[in-house]
Amino acid sequence: MRLAEYIAAIAVAALGVAAIGLARQLPYRAEFGVGPGFFPLWLGVMLVILSAVLVRNIWQADRQPAAPREPATDEPAPNQIIPAAEARKPWLIFLVSTAAVVVLFSYLGMVISMGLFMLVTVRWVAGRSWRASLAYAVLSPIAFHITFGVLLSVPLPVGPFGF
Repeated sequence: MRLAEYIAAIAVAALGVAAIGLARQLPYRAEFGVGPGFFPLWLGVMLVILSAVLVRNIWQADRQPAAPREPATDEPAPNQIIPAAEARKPWLIFLVSTAAVVVLFSYLGMVISMGLFMLVTVRWVAGRSWRASLAYAVLSPIAFHITFGVLLSVPLPVGPFGF
């Protein structure tokens, strides 16, 4: 199982390096604020740093003897490659909602698309209450818009309602 964790960490690092490489092709600064290369560059840097931390944590866990434990009920058995249907459901919801938000961004804009994405993932993937899901769905896009759209002057996709 550790091999899969190492592969995942290396894949995240490769994604970060690719983001850095592609972001360097974009202007870092614009006339009145940060340019389109600002966010992807720093996102790539953070991915590389976090993957290095993940590799270090995996390596340290490998060096310590494993304590015997009972597998949790939601963990697949060691010989079971594909998880049970109930364990796959949150991942499928997450993948479908991620693909949907990519498509909806150009039609509904960032605020509405991100709000819908947060609603679906918090409610059906994280299993939170409707109250918490609606709070995340409303507050996350607003915080993102204020941080990037207003304070950093990053142009964000605008929907048919002007936001």
